[in-house]
This record gives sequence, C-alpha cells and structure tokens, in this order.
Amino acid sequence: MKDKNIDYHYLDIYHGQTFTATDEKNIVDFNIPLDPDRQDQPDSKVIFIHRCRNLQKTFAYLGPCLAFISVLILPSLLIIGLFVIHLLLFTIFRRLAILHRPKSYGTVLDLRTHRSISRAVVRLFDAKYNKLLASQVSSGNGRYNFLVGPNVYYLTSSKKSYELYQSPTLDYTQTEDTVVDKDVVMRRKGRDKKMEG
Repeated sequence: MKDKNIDYHYLDIYHGQTFTATDEKNIVDFNIPLDPDRQDQPDSKVIFIHRCRNLQKTFAYLGPCLAFISVLILPSLLIIGLFVIHLLLFTIFRRLAILHRPKSYGTVLDLRTHRSISRAVVRLFDAKYNKLLASQVSSGNGRYNFLVGPNVYYLTSSKKSYELYQSPTLDYTQTEDTVVDKDVVMRRKGRDKKMEG
C-alpha cells in the first residue's frame, strides 16, 4: 500500500509523511493502513484452537445447568436469586459474544465421492497482497463461510490425506459486505490421480 492514497472506502491514507497542526482544535483523522496480525498457522493448531473454543462453549452452557441443579438440591431464596442472575448474565454475554453467522455457506467436498469433508481448514486470503485474513474449520457437514467487504480474495483448503486446494480469485469489488460461500472440491492424495489415469 506504500504509494496508494485510496483503499476502497478509505481516502487519504497516511504513510508517515510529516504534517503540521496549525490550530489546537485540529483533528487528526488519517487512515493508517495496518496489516492484520494473522499468521498462517499449521492445520493442527487451527483445529486445536477450534476445539478449545468449542470446549469454552460447552463450559458456558454447563454453568446455567449446574446452577439449576443447585436450585433443585437447595431451593433457598439466595440460590434462586443467584440462578436468576446467572441466567441473566449468561443471556447478555451470549448475545454479545456469539456472532450470528450468515445463512449462506460453502461446503468442502470430496472430489470422488462428493461427500462433505469435516474439519478441513479453510483460509481466506487477500489476493492483492497475499495476506491471510481469516481461518475456519469446516463443520461436521463440511460447511464454512466468511463475511467480507469489497475486495479480491482467494481461498485455500487443507486436510490431512488431501491435496491443498486453492480457489481462483474471487472478485467482490463491486459488492458491499457479502459472504464467501463457494463450494470447495478437494482431491485425495494419490487415489484420485490413479482413477483418472
């Protein structure tokens, strides 16, 4: 972005040049480009982080259940009050923490069987700068999606015993916020090549 002055919606990109504030009431409102702090991690680490988040969700849902059991065991006014507060806080934090996923999705599929592939690591890259923007693990039925702004992207998908998949570029420059939901078809290592030959 070194010599660029515009980045889609952002005008007057600041690149470290000197500026002078002539009045105390001046507002400095430069758009400073920053690279996302995302590094390409091995699949095993991405899956481990995904499993840890699922474990956190399990513990979060376990809290109200245990609080309800404590109300059944010792039904006092204090315990019931704490249970109600627990439910209230749980509802508020759940509403704030859980992202509402778009309804459309892409599916990671096996080339030969056309069955969905679960726990494949799907990554979204900015095609212009080849920067990793996000990673996801496909669900039990192979689903994934990314919410994106106007830009040009590409996807990769990887899973043990499958060849690395890379999509053609996906041009979303003419759209507002949208969902990347392209189906990804992966080829097993060795096996599918033999079938083609």
